[in-house]
Amino acid sequence: MTLEEVVVTANKRSEPLSHIGEGISAISGADLELMSANNLEDYLGFIPGVEFTSYGRPGQDQISIRGIASQSLGAAVATYVDEVPVGSTSNEAQGATYTVDIDPADLERVEVLKGPQGTLYGASSLGGVLKYVTKAPSLTDTSFETGVEGNDVDHGGLGYKVRAAGTTPIVPDILGIRVSGFYRDDAGYIDNVETGAKDINSDRAWGARASLLYQPVEALSIKLGAVVQRTDSSGLDAVSYNQVPNFPPPFALSYGDLNTSLALEQPSRVTDQIYTAEIHYDMGWASLVSATGVSREDIYRFTDVTATYTQPSYVTLLNETPGSTVSDVNHYDIDKTTEEIRLQSASNGKLEWLAGFFYQDESSTTSSLLTLDDAAGVQPPQPYGSPAVEFTNNDLKEVAGFGDLTWYILPQLDVSAGYRHSHIEQHNQTDEYGYVFEPPTPTLPITRTDTPVDDVNTYSGGIRWRVTSDVMLYARAANGFRPGGGRGEPPVPLPNFVFSYSPDSIWSYEAGIKARAWDGKLAIDVDGFYINWKNIQNLVAVGGGFLIQGNGGAAVSRGGEAQIQLQPIRHLSLNAGLAYTDAHYTDPNPGLDLTVGEPIQFVPKFTASLQANYSWTLSDRSDVFTGADYRYRSGELDAIGFELPAYGQWGLHAGLNYAATRVNLYVANLTDKRGLLGYTGGGDAVGDAFRYAVTPPRTIGISVTQKW
Repeated sequence: MTLEEVVVTANKRSEPLSHIGEGISAISGADLELMSANNLEDYLGFIPGVEFTSYGRPGQDQISIRGIASQSLGAAVATYVDEVPVGSTSNEAQGATYTVDIDPADLERVEVLKGPQGTLYGASSLGGVLKYVTKAPSLTDTSFETGVEGNDVDHGGLGYKVRAAGTTPIVPDILGIRVSGFYRDDAGYIDNVETGAKDINSDRAWGARASLLYQPVEALSIKLGAVVQRTDSSGLDAVSYNQVPNFPPPFALSYGDLNTSLALEQPSRVTDQIYTAEIHYDMGWASLVSATGVSREDIYRFTDVTATYTQPSYVTLLNETPGSTVSDVNHYDIDKTTEEIRLQSASNGKLEWLAGFFYQDESSTTSSLLTLDDAAGVQPPQPYGSPAVEFTNNDLKEVAGFGDLTWYILPQLDVSAGYRHSHIEQHNQTDEYGYVFEPPTPTLPITRTDTPVDDVNTYSGGIRWRVTSDVMLYARAANGFRPGGGRGEPPVPLPNFVFSYSPDSIWSYEAGIKARAWDGKLAIDVDGFYINWKNIQNLVAVGGGFLIQGNGGAAVSRGGEAQIQLQPIRHLSLNAGLAYTDAHYTDPNPGLDLTVGEPIQFVPKFTASLQANYSWTLSDRSDVFTGADYRYRSGELDAIGFELPAYGQWGLHAGLNYAATRVNLYVANLTDKRGLLGYTGGGDAVGDAFRYAVTPPRTIGISVTQKW
């Protein structure tokens, strides 16, 4: 028995993962089910070179790849659902703090492309691409699957999940449909000592997917898809550490394990709607592909900022009375329409080529409303009740042309080159009003408009040498970029001030080996990389020492990754991953108190993982399986420059397959270890604690899946 070869679509073609000359990892839907995964946090730790940072709410997180972690507002990793980009390209919608997190139920696989993907995937694929691949309808078979899961969270309560999926041909061999849905109730486990509320961070999520596949002839296929998902959270997954002025590290609990102290609860809501249409027409000598996407993200966040705005400097200004509370409500609406048309050659000649056109139209509206309430929960007369109101509207349009060429010099040796030109125009308008922006007497709104225009060229080149049928050496160079953005003027007007900043860019160089041995029972994927990051989007110092968004500084990231899969005996499989990343500034941004060699935030130097699974047959209709996994992450700098401690977590699972039924018993975070995932706020006033998102406590669960 040999290891299964995974087929991916990283280069816009279906290819075995072991044939792709760049760093890429994939996790199958079957493995996601075995993990009992519900979100990105549950499985990204098993992919070498990928780091997950949480800000304590569903979807409010950041992914970094190979040390390229956003230091500003815009996302550094592009997100795709099948052939369609989702999430914000504009910095105005703060894509760095939101990643579309599709529930893994009924996914075919998740692919992660490492390193810049500017030629094929365009803007914001600076560090790489996260790609969800959904299951396609069947044109020949009817199947139905149901699943139910229950779990018990230590220090918290009970949670559960139900899901169902089915596919059937409507017209055999011509028209098929697939429909799936889920509902999940996640137990809370954090208590608020100030209000006495228990389990304040419980979540409820539901989602539905539908896909229609029409294939009237073998050469033509049309697939329509829809994904709708919503998550409601009652509060932050955050624990209080180190009351000011006792700055961390080391991190010390302020109110005990899994406790926080807040005057107000902090609910949030995330709704994703993604609609896709893909057309594939095979003309023999080439294929014509059209991928159309329409998506909408609706994000609502309620944040307690009482500690910040009840300091002495604000009390008089805002006419506060004792016991007042202050909240900040943020709302983000992101509407995106995209179209990609490409023509690509067949994969059986001396030359393989691809040429395409891409267009996107994105509009986003973001708002921030600061609200003051007295001790009785009543707003004082305006304008004191709303001391800060901010609205931002962004329109982004992008037109791009791209191409890729691979020349097979020999059957065992090929070289490739890619190019893309992107033209991006933005129009931003921000209106600000209130005492916070215009002390001591607000008058008319402060309006800021800017129209950044970016023309960017990206390139890639690579070489692959198949030493034998089981060993491939490769090298690749590529670059990527992130669009520029707008910024507000400092409090003190400056002459010749520019209201926009430029794209940042990286060049990446990597080399690696992919090999299979021992009659297909061993697979090795090892690579090394060196990345130059220039014109980094970050806070920069301007006149008077004010810090605002801009470009400044440079950095490098260098390291290596290894992934090994081994099946030493028939029923035992092992999967190990290891990554080392040294990401640091070589030209620090002025005014940020950084030094040469300072580590980049959100990047651990070491990550490691291990998975082991063993199964044995009981009869011709049943088998038993068991396994264990371990994830480790070394320390890393958080958003405010503190080093988060290293941590590791164990997991166990065991179960039974009987005919079409699977029962799986699992334990996540076996030793009940607290891992700090990211800074979520706090530390703004004396007595106010820093709050950090933490990994969920030990969770014991059981799932039952039935195929019909």
